[in-house]
Amino acid sequence: MSWNSIRGHEALVAAFREVVARGRLGHAYLFVGPSGIGKKTFAVELAKALLCEGTALAPSTPGGRGPTQAATSSSARGESDGACGVCPACVQVEARTHPDFQLVGLADDRHEFPIEEMQKLIAHLALKPARGRHRVAIVDDAESLSTEAANCFLKTLEEPPPDSLLILVATGAERLLPTIRSRCQIIRFAPLPASVLAELILAEGIAEHAEAARRLAEASEGSLDQARWLARPEVEQLQRQVDDLLRSRPVDCVVLGQTLSRFCEEGVKESAVKRERARVALGLLADLLRRRLSIAVGQEAVPPMSGRMPAGEVESLVDALDRVLVAEQQIDRWLQVPLVLEACAADVARSLE
Repeated sequence: MSWNSIRGHEALVAAFREVVARGRLGHAYLFVGPSGIGKKTFAVELAKALLCEGTALAPSTPGGRGPTQAATSSSARGESDGACGVCPACVQVEARTHPDFQLVGLADDRHEFPIEEMQKLIAHLALKPARGRHRVAIVDDAESLSTEAANCFLKTLEEPPPDSLLILVATGAERLLPTIRSRCQIIRFAPLPASVLAELILAEGIAEHAEAARRLAEASEGSLDQARWLARPEVEQLQRQVDDLLRSRPVDCVVLGQTLSRFCEEGVKESAVKRERARVALGLLADLLRRRLSIAVGQEAVPPMSGRMPAGEVESLVDALDRVLVAEQQIDRWLQVPLVLEACAADVARSLE
């Protein structure tokens, strides 16, 4: 893999290639943006650029400015400011076995990143580089750091070990402690363009032909993770069931809540997976409500057999959509999934009466 393999974030690639070439990297970055858009992949590629043993350029010690402060126009350096992708260091980073590279994240059976794991990471960072000039640590799911783990990490962020680079990856900066945010340079990643996402969907075999990939990309809000979910048969079935329930009047809140909960919990044990499925279910519900709202305000043609929108439908749909967004926030705050979904279904049904 090399910088050229990063899709949809060309401006950030150019910026980071520039600061790596100039030896102007900061010591800590916070990569934020929706899931499934390549933040962690980008962070791993940056680690490879620093640890690569095959590149002609030996990057200087981190500690300078970030890409938001450096010029983003690169001169022609070929791949000398990136990773070669084939040397032992690059192969080991890709395999997560390089002694100077650490990538940690939230385990499937945990809802918080524990302080014990953070202490291990800090102890590893304190060691001198084993093979090169740098140590790189990536903390994925950084928004899941427990308060104790975040406070434990503060000292390292304030006084990082020499020759170290720290990268936190999160879906949103607001979910991290202000003290963590203030000690990192925040790099915001945008959702992938639909054209790029469609190409990735085809490359992964998520869709079988270009037109299906295009439709799936448009429905996935720039996220490859979302595309993977939407392509699953059980999600397609859930979409049909929820759409049918929303078309009925009155909406049966009990059946709607049971339908959403069954999708999230049936055959699933890990709480993190249940919450991921809950986010998918709520996102699907929100998307169906947005479509009906677009029809109600005249932005889309009324589908055949759908009938006329009742008076006051716009206000009702807006209220229902607001309630789904609140439920998504509650899932992120680790409230119990069944209770959140049942309450959301009841409120949505009430809004659509």
